[in-house]
Amino acid sequence: SLDYPLETAQADDCQQYQLKEVKAIYKKLPLNGVIVLDDNDLPYGGKTKLANEFLFKNDYKMIYSQKQAIWIR
Repeated sequence: SLDYPLETAQADDCQQYQLKEVKAIYKKLPLNGVIVLDDNDLPYGGKTKLANEFLFKNDYKMIYSQKQAIWIR
């Protein structure tokens, strides 16, 4: 994934990139599959903002949320 820009509010590029990565693999995971996203607890939603929203809307459950976000289905 792209690095998260800590010094600016312009996180759109890395958020969009991570969302594309998640969309590329989420249907391929087994029902008990796990997704771990990094740079979760940063300003402006961190790198995970859009991926988190997508996973929530697609029946994944967040089981951990600090530096990383961990999702299961």
